[in-house]
Amino acid sequence: MAQIQRRDELMDEVKLLHLIYHRNKNQHRNQHWWRYFQILLSNLKNLMVGSITVDKIMRKKIIDKCYREFHGIIALGQFINLGFVLVGCISRIGVILTEEYERTRPKIHNTEVKIRGTEIGDEDMGEVIDMDVEVPETTATIAPSPSSASSSSPSVSSSPSVSSTSSTASKSKSKIKKSKINDIFKKKKKKSSIDKLFG
Repeated sequence: MAQIQRRDELMDEVKLLHLIYHRNKNQHRNQHWWRYFQILLSNLKNLMVGSITVDKIMRKKIIDKCYREFHGIIALGQFINLGFVLVGCISRIGVILTEEYERTRPKIHNTEVKIRGTEIGDEDMGEVIDMDVEVPETTATIAPSPSSASSSSPSVSSSPSVSSTSSTASKSKSKIKKSKINDIFKKKKKKSSIDKLFG
């Protein structure tokens, strides 16, 4: 096991956390943040004994989770002094463990990373998209159906608004679409016996 360079500083923080634990366990044991406090304290004690490594603590992201939870104590405003002490402790512990983690982890040398045959750093700007294309808008109009004499309900038809620059081919396509839509609405449903009774 490799020794931690700033072991004495880390030991001071663990002692301080142990005193906070002993003094506040009855009052705060039901709080959400207390669980993270216990996880932090037990992992730091195991680190001091040598049963786990700094790498394991950093991979679990215990420091980040504890910082968020301890910052919540300050945000609540009930135990501000305790919150500041815990945030200060977790900050010092984070600095010590981060330095140790950076010192002990294997160094990655400059290697060329390739993604699908291209090196990272190639300037692929993509494809230029022309945004000035006009799209014909469709508007819904209410027009009386040819059988309006027998029923009073109007039918809804959709007619595309065509610009003056459109060709005759697009006009014929819109007429075909319009006639298909009108055919759908023109179909009469067979009246059931209930419809015949109540009109």
